[in-house]
Amino acid sequence: MSIHSVQPAGLVFVVAMTLIPAGRVYPQGSVTRGPVESIRNRELEKTAGHNLEVARFYFKKRNWVAARSRLQDIIKDYPEFSQIAEVYFLLGEVYRVTSDRELAIELYSRLVEEFPDSEFAGRARERLRELNAQVKKE
Repeated sequence: MSIHSVQPAGLVFVVAMTLIPAGRVYPQGSVTRGPVESIRNRELEKTAGHNLEVARFYFKKRNWVAARSRLQDIIKDYPEFSQIAEVYFLLGEVYRVTSDRELAIELYSRLVEEFPDSEFAGRARERLRELNAQVKKE
């Protein structure tokens, strides 16, 4: 710590300056605030978000092939996407309506396991029960 004396207009002020060594990394977060969430790649989020919007459009139009393709691309290319739980659910729905029971169960199960608190987890559990698939305990 270095101390500098500054004297504007006859007054004496002491300014303490803390020097931080170059290259030193300090952890983020604190006890009162909690950890800082990792910053998501904005371009990734934008592109994956666009693909999800297109997939939702195809889903509503019941174009299962096009919806499946977009959703699969998101999972493959953007696994860290902030809305990946919805992607799992929608892809599970596509598989369910196209009679690919095993893949639907796989997607619903993955959603329940990886995102148990997601808004889609309850619906995925319900689908698993409808398909007579074993619902994993949390």
